[in-house]
Amino acid sequence: MKDLHYRHYSFELILQGAYQGNEFALAFRSLLGLVLHEQLCQFATMNCPQCPLRETCDYTALFETSARAGYDITLYSLNWQTPTVTKYSAVKFDLFVFHSLERFDQTFWLPIFRRMGALGVGKMRIAFQVNLLEVKDIHKPLPAQGDAQIQLQLTLQTRTPWRLLHEGGVVLNPEYATVLRSCYQRLENLYPEARTSFPFLNFDTAQKTKTIQTHFERKTWYYFSTRQKKKIALAGVEGSMSVEGSFSGQELFYLYFGEIAGVGKSLRFGLGRYQIH
Repeated sequence: MKDLHYRHYSFELILQGAYQGNEFALAFRSLLGLVLHEQLCQFATMNCPQCPLRETCDYTALFETSARAGYDITLYSLNWQTPTVTKYSAVKFDLFVFHSLERFDQTFWLPIFRRMGALGVGKMRIAFQVNLLEVKDIHKPLPAQGDAQIQLQLTLQTRTPWRLLHEGGVVLNPEYATVLRSCYQRLENLYPEARTSFPFLNFDTAQKTKTIQTHFERKTWYYFSTRQKKKIALAGVEGSMSVEGSFSGQELFYLYFGEIAGVGKSLRFGLGRYQIH
C-alpha cells in the first residue's frame, strides 16, 4: 500500500424553521443513527448488541461505536455547541468515507440525508433541505521510514471535545504521545489491511524531543440515546496543545490524518476533532 484513499463530501443543510434545544450536532447525529438504522437494519429492534447479524450489518459498521475495523464515516463542522440555529440558516458539514467508497457514495448518502430532512431534527422536528456541494477523492502518499526532520511549532486546537481514555478514565490533560498514538491507532483501525505499510514511530521518544504546553478544561455534555431511551452523560476536554521541536515525516502524517479522522472515543458523535495551526 503506497497511499491512503478516502472520499470527502461537502454538504449544506438549510433549516425550514428555527432550532432550539441541545447542541445541534448531537441532535443531528442522533437523527442520522435513527435513519441509518431504519434503512439498513433487517429487524425492527434497536437491541444491536444481541443481534445475530451484528458482525455483518452495515448499520453497526457505519454508525455504532464498536464498528468493525476498516469501516467508518466521520462527520463534523456541524455548529457543535450551537443550541440555537435560526430559520433558513445554511449549516455546512463534511462527511469523510474511508471504506467501500463506491458502495457508500452520494447515491447512498443523499437519500439518507433527505429522509432525515423530512423527519426533522430535534424535539421540535425542524425540517431541512440538503444540498451536495462538492465531492473529492483524496490520495495521501504514505511517508517513507527515516524521513528528514523538520523544525516546527504547531498548535492542536480542539474543534470538538476529546475523549481520550486511560485505565477506564477520561484523560484530563492529554500528553503529546497519547494524541500521536491515538492518531496512529485510528489509522490502523481504518486501514487494517495495510498495517505493515505504516512507518514505525516511537511515540514516547517523539514526545521527549519536543517542548510542549497544554491548556485543557473539562467538558461534560449530554445526548439522548435512541437505543437506550435515556440521556447519557459524556465527559472530555477542550483546549489546545502547543508542540515545538523536530518533527519527522511520519509524525506529521499521523497528526494531519488525525485532524481529518479524529482522535479518542465517541468519534461518531462528532468528538475528537482538532485543527492544526
